[in-house]
Amino acid sequence: MKHLILRNKDILFGDPDISAQQSEVYGATTLQEIDEAFCRRMACFDDLIEFYQHNSSSNYLHNVKLPLLLLNARDDPIVPEQLYVSPKKHVHENPNAMFVVTEHGGHLGYYEGGLIGISDLTWLDRSLLQYILAVLSITSINASKTSYC
Repeated sequence: MKHLILRNKDILFGDPDISAQQSEVYGATTLQEIDEAFCRRMACFDDLIEFYQHNSSSNYLHNVKLPLLLLNARDDPIVPEQLYVSPKKHVHENPNAMFVVTEHGGHLGYYEGGLIGISDLTWLDRSLLQYILAVLSITSINASKTSYC
């Protein structure tokens, strides 16, 4: 994250009011500290709790009516198990939603093949394809049962 910020520092810290935050961002050692030093302030929120609550997808899940697969890895360093409350609640209230937790995968991970040769086709790609095919199959079966007479 810091590398991304450093690469774009001229754009991100061009404003003199913001450039004062630059040392705080570079001194941050966790994503939460980066969020506090930069993201929350840029978005004009009073505190991190308000910032996180406003930007949480849990505010919008109730609007999703299509089949929805919520996928998380237990070893995700960003989303700990304590935050599973929202997706668990959503799948309990929405019959079209499924929450799956894998043991491994990291955050936005599920890569395969090692450091030298990462595979173009990952576990996530194959799993999503299986999920989509299953949803289409169920939709097709249900559509064939519909009578229009």
